[in-house]
Amino acid sequence: MIKRMVFKVGSIARRALQKRPDLRQAKRICIFKVGAIGDVLMTTPLVRAIRARFPNAHIEYWVGQWSAPVLKGNPRIDKVIGFDEKAILKRSPLAVHRLVHAIRRQHYDVMFVLDFSYLANLFAAWCKVPIRIGFDRNGEGFANTLAAPYGKRVHDIDSYLGIARLIGVKNPSQRMELFLTPAEEHLAKVFFKKHQLVPGKTICIAPGGAKNPGMTLNIKRWPAERFAAAAEALTRKGWQILLIGGPDDVEAARIVRQRVAAVDATGEFPLRMSAALIKQCAWFICNDSGPMHLSTAIGTPTVAIFGPTDPKKLAPQGTKCRILWKHPGRKPCYLDGALLPCPDKHACINRVTVTDVIRVVR
Repeated sequence: MIKRMVFKVGSIARRALQKRPDLRQAKRICIFKVGAIGDVLMTTPLVRAIRARFPNAHIEYWVGQWSAPVLKGNPRIDKVIGFDEKAILKRSPLAVHRLVHAIRRQHYDVMFVLDFSYLANLFAAWCKVPIRIGFDRNGEGFANTLAAPYGKRVHDIDSYLGIARLIGVKNPSQRMELFLTPAEEHLAKVFFKKHQLVPGKTICIAPGGAKNPGMTLNIKRWPAERFAAAAEALTRKGWQILLIGGPDDVEAARIVRQRVAAVDATGEFPLRMSAALIKQCAWFICNDSGPMHLSTAIGTPTVAIFGPTDPKKLAPQGTKCRILWKHPGRKPCYLDGALLPCPDKHACINRVTVTDVIRVVR
């Protein structure tokens, strides 16, 4: 509490004294984010706005290796540079030191710091980039040249676009972007043909997720048995089922396959190929996870099941997504990395029923 008060006072004083930097000469720009797949995808509307603001600048995006594939082929970015986020999250002094000096050697004019904590802002200051633009969460933006406000229950995309407005971009779009290659889309079509899947009759289900290098939060997972029951009910109505996920989701997929004859691609394909498969489907059903954002970015209608986390901050935007959230009191019990009191003892996701999911698809 004392630390927060000190940050807040310092932030107010900084805003009173700060002068708006001259961005006209920005030729080399660094965008920096450690975050997970969904977090990085939610920055793509800001990336598009930064390119619009600096059409002739050289823009490089430094991002954790786990999430780097979602930026591949993005025409707004000149270069994507992946780094070992595990070492950074563990605060390895040697890894942090090496990353700082790697960024220093690039001699950037502007650095956009897209993680929300004061540690990210201090990291950027250590990189000695002249102009550093990031966030001010509870006064933690004191190390930035410019800082956009961060609200706890403001959608993350809107928080990112607060930076776009800060640099003079008017009415930026919220649309996320993921650019698949023709080869990836072709391979997905070949997979569908091989397994006799019909795109208009196929529902993709991801019963896992909720894991990245910085966090494993199983309370975000709807029980695999309920995914299995939903899949069984959907097949009775004539739908085909495709299962996707990472290597850690194999057991959840096995539970679904015990109830229904599904085509199982879990653990078989890299991230982008999973996105290409989702794009071929009529619907996608998932937890609040990285694949949820993949599906939204490529435009597949999505049913997203939320439990402890806050749809107001994280739910996909747009008309093609339906959110199922029944948290008591309509307040999250996991917010900004902290568990809050929960009357369901963090089993609140179980309030969503199989009938709820079937009703949305119908």
